[in-house]
Amino acid sequence: MAKLSETHARATRVLLHIIPQLGKERPTPSDVDHEQWTTLDSIVLQLIYSTINFDLLATVMEKGSTVMATLNRLATIF
Repeated sequence: MAKLSETHARATRVLLHIIPQLGKERPTPSDVDHEQWTTLDSIVLQLIYSTINFDLLATVMEKGSTVMATLNRLATIF
């Protein structure tokens, strides 16, 4: 499943939201790319949220969270 998720993320150009790379960190709010990054991160979060059960969702969902923060919370559970 992880390989399938990585392939999908690469194809949709959101891999950096799942596997961060040095020099390509989250843009600051004043950065011109911040809005696009936030939109893409929200889309990936929607995908994650829609594929886990409600109890797990309630455990990992936090207001203002990012994909990486959510994945890290899931990793600590599993």
